[in-house]
Parts: sequence; structure tokens; C-alpha cells
Amino acid sequence: MKKSFALLLTLVCLFTIGVAATAGTTQAALTFTIADQILFVGKTTVLKPKLDNIKEKASYGYTSSDEGVATISRKGTVKAVAPGTTIITCAATVSAGTYEASYILTVLQPVKGITLVKPLTMAVGTTYALDAGIKPADATIKTLKWSSSKESVVTVDENGIIAAHAKGSATITAAATDGSKKKATITVTVKEFDAVIFSKQGATVSYTTGNGMFGINYTAKNDRIDYSSGDGDTVILTPLEPGVDTFTISVTNYLTRGTKRYPFSVYIAPDALTFEDDAAAMAMERTRFSAAMATMYELAYEKKGPEYSIFLLIDEDAKIVRNFSSHDMGVLVGTYKGDFSKEVNVHYKGGDMHNFLRFGAEDDNSTLMLKDMDGFEYEYIRTEVSEAIEVLNQDGYKDITSY
Repeated sequence: MKKSFALLLTLVCLFTIGVAATAGTTQAALTFTIADQILFVGKTTVLKPKLDNIKEKASYGYTSSDEGVATISRKGTVKAVAPGTTIITCAATVSAGTYEASYILTVLQPVKGITLVKPLTMAVGTTYALDAGIKPADATIKTLKWSSSKESVVTVDENGIIAAHAKGSATITAAATDGSKKKATITVTVKEFDAVIFSKQGATVSYTTGNGMFGINYTAKNDRIDYSSGDGDTVILTPLEPGVDTFTISVTNYLTRGTKRYPFSVYIAPDALTFEDDAAAMAMERTRFSAAMATMYELAYEKKGPEYSIFLLIDEDAKIVRNFSSHDMGVLVGTYKGDFSKEVNVHYKGGDMHNFLRFGAEDDNSTLMLKDMDGFEYEYIRTEVSEAIEVLNQDGYKDITSY
């Protein structure tokens, strides 16, 4: 759709809108103002012709090459009727002859409304494909521009796929690109959950019973999950419906009459009922996250060692650093202020760890110097963002929340 719209604009820009002609020794040129070369269905624009270098009053006539697309009145009022293109021509007649000028008018059916799902809750490390409803169904340009108010929490790609990176909330906006200025927003809240269900394989939660005689009761608050006993003191949770649920295991000791409850927050991924096992589901999640991170991070650095490498992924807009290695699946997430032309202090979430980063040279970002808490410095060499993301998107990698 983007290519077709660009083609229409190119045609409009290339088409000649004025014609000059010579009568005797006088060169005349017919010009007119054009309110809009692109019109929405039902809208109008008025042409105001002018015949330069001719003092004689001219009579004007107008035609549209396709009146099913747009009509034009005797006074030069153009009315858009239906989507398409038509050639609007003005002819000015004087005693010396007739002069013409034409232009291509493009008529669009505008977007009149965009709808999104209700406020959305997601789990850290998951994705969600937003489905925007566009009215009317025959809108000419349905391409939307997506944006996130806080990319450190969630990012959204050009297809409306959200990737949840960290706890928090953000506003996702879907805006029409046809000039109608229509848009819709949705609030996305990202949380940490005790269990995340990606497929029909489900997820396992555990509890303790202690000694003695006891009774066990299971409840799912929103009835979005089913459950069955696993090995030992475990329960296997399987999906019934995407969304959020709270699963509670109540263990009652018959001797003491006391009851201990184990509540678990559970997130059921949107595609959990589509995939038979986690392998296929996680492959899709990694693909989506790779695409999201490729647009999120501008810089990547690597420190190669004899057995493994350490990587730094940097989002300069959100001021976020992800620090991880090729042999350890824990990912440190840090924030900073300033820029790397001067030394910045990066504080990592989940504890009191921090380090200092700066470019190897003030105007050269090919190397990055890291100084640890003991004052030792290490040089990191710039690498491709895609290479660092490929390591990060392997099975098991996850952000460290405490250390």
C-alpha cells in the first residue's frame, strides 16, 4: 500500500499543470491555483484560473476525464466522488485561441476510525500482535504508523507487534497515514508473572505440604487455565484462554485445621492455544524479539575472551544498557544519563552494581571503555547489533531482577 500511495504522489508531482502558448508575439500562459491535488471522497476544491499576458477577458471551461472519480462544475468547483484518479482540465478561450492546463487529481476514501483492543497486560519477555480495526472497510490507504511512548518498556514495529522489555506502562498509538489525522491509543502494562504459558505444553508451579494428613484445593480466578497434578508437589497449568489469571493452591492440614495458600500470577500468551509445545512458540517469540531489538538498539560492543564473549547492547534514546555474555544466560539491565563521549555511570537493576562507560575516543564510537567497581578498565570493540541480539535470543536468556 505504501508503494502505491507513493506512486500516486509521484504522478501528481510529475504531471504538467500549466501550458504556455504563443499568439503573434505575445506568449500566454494559463495557470490556476489548486487547493488540493489529493481529495477525500465527498470533499471539494475550487480552481481559480488565470491567463497571463492576455488583457482580453477569457471564457473558461472545465472537464474531468472520469466523472465517476470527480466532477467539476462550470465555475471550477471540483467534487471528489469515488476513489481513483482523473485528469482535470481547464480551457481558456480568447480571440487569439484556446489555452489549456491540466493536472491529475487523486481521490481517496479516508480512514474515519481506528479501533484497538482494550488496555492490555503483558508479561516481560513476551510479544503481542495488535489487530487494528479500520473503518470504513474500503479505506484507500490502510497503512498505520505505530509508536510507543516508552520504548524502554515496550516497542512496537511497523506491523503492530508489541515486544515487552521491562516492567512499567506505555501508550501505543496507531495513526492513519492518509492525511485524515485519525488515530487510536492503547495502554500497555508490563508485569512480572510467577508463570507464563506459551503453548499447550503449559507451565508448572510447585508448593509444599509438610507432614501429616492434608487436603488440597485448586482454584483459577478467571477460569483461563486448566490444571492437573504433576510429579511430587507440583501442578501443571494448561491454557484455556489467553490473558491473565491467578491460580491458588490451598493446602489444609487436617490435624491443625490450618490452611496455607500459594497464589500464582499466571500469564497466558495470545498464541498459547496455537502451539503444541514451547519449542515452536519460543521460536516465534525470538523471531519477533529479534526484529524489535534490531530497531531498539543503536550500538553493540563485544569483549572477546578465550572461552566466551561479553556483550553490551545500547539504546541511546531510552538510555538503556544490556550487559550479558555468551556463556551465562543472565542479562544485566542498566540505565544511565548523558552520552558516551564523556564517562557515564551505568546503574544495573536488581542490586547495587554499576560501572562506567565511555567511548575510546571522544568522536569515535568504534571502541567502548568499561571501568568496573574496582577501577579496572576493559576495552570493548564495536560489533553488529544483529550479532549481539542473536546471542541474547537463545533459549534461557532472561533479565536479572535481583542479585
